[in-house]
Amino acid sequence: MSDATVYIDVDDAVKQAQTHEDAVASASLRLDEDITRLQRLLNLPDDRSLWVSVYAKRLVDAYASRNKSLRDDLRLWSHNLRMVHARQKKSKCPDDTTPSPGDAYEHPETDHCNRAPDPTVGGSPSSIPTCNDPLPSQASENIQACAALKLVSLIVEATRSAKRVSCLFDEFEQLTSSLDECASLTVPDQIFIRKSTPHLIDCVGKLDDDAELVRVQFHTYKKCFYLLSDETKLKSSLRVMRNRPALADKIEKHTRGPLETLLRLSGERQLVVESSSKLGLQHAMEWLSLPGGKVAADMFSAALVEYDQLVKDVHSQTAEHTKHYSFLVKLHDFLGSGPTTVPVPGSEDLDVTLLRTTFAQYEEIATRCFEMIDCSTPIIETLEEYIGELKLLK
Repeated sequence: MSDATVYIDVDDAVKQAQTHEDAVASASLRLDEDITRLQRLLNLPDDRSLWVSVYAKRLVDAYASRNKSLRDDLRLWSHNLRMVHARQKKSKCPDDTTPSPGDAYEHPETDHCNRAPDPTVGGSPSSIPTCNDPLPSQASENIQACAALKLVSLIVEATRSAKRVSCLFDEFEQLTSSLDECASLTVPDQIFIRKSTPHLIDCVGKLDDDAELVRVQFHTYKKCFYLLSDETKLKSSLRVMRNRPALADKIEKHTRGPLETLLRLSGERQLVVESSSKLGLQHAMEWLSLPGGKVAADMFSAALVEYDQLVKDVHSQTAEHTKHYSFLVKLHDFLGSGPTTVPVPGSEDLDVTLLRTTFAQYEEIATRCFEMIDCSTPIIETLEEYIGELKLLK
């Protein structure tokens, strides 16, 4: 051995070479784990040549199952909306021609929900069927047939009650102010006014806030109410969902490329790992056969460069691998979760997320409207009576 040559103990050299060989396998394993997860995700066979067709079928089956489940849910939500509210408390309506949201549904097959008035858009409230507007018998039957129209009627009654309270309070304030200036109010009247005014202000503000909240809620969910209230339109939507074109060919077309690329990259990594193993065996045999138990440093360094290059070969696949793997997982998640919208004939599709909470929103709006009416009624009666008495003092 030349004095200028640097040597490394053979055991240390073999151990370090093994560490670099393991680094190649670890780099490959991180990507291979994605392939394993994909296989488990859809229960793909061990024979990877079948993955393209099986993957497409698995996604189609998952989507079809979710599609059917959603159709079943829509039927249930519609039933709840149309039938459960048949037992709901009636609004305080002085005219029997306008049913409350609690009346029985006599004609669920009618399509008059499609032309339901909207309390959230422009136009005077008088254009909406309410307790104060007598309706022809046919119109009454149509309202009985549609939970959405029942809710519209209730909203109008509640908002009109709130508006009536506001108007009466304004008149009350004007009268009391005028009478106070004229010193026409008795001491008991002054005491009553002082005590009741803060409470009335709170009530008017609360009713105004509730009316705005109801308006916003109804505007958000009105199309959902109309769809689930109208059995005919719902059947059309369900028919479209059931007859959606087969996705198998489309899915296979879009997944073939990414799947084949992932499998090709996996095969290439396997070759890289095998090359690394062969190098490790080759170096170990060569170095352990050297006399003196020493390995020249330049020979050792050259060997490590080979392992480092193999690691780089694996890492060079990362971007392409991640791109295609992410696409396949996102596609699985998207189709596996089922439809995100429900088709509505002659209108925009509805968000499934909204439809899932439609029944609860209906109940919340109806409950708030009943509370508004219950709150307004005694206030209206009291103010009307008291204002009449104050007018006699003028």
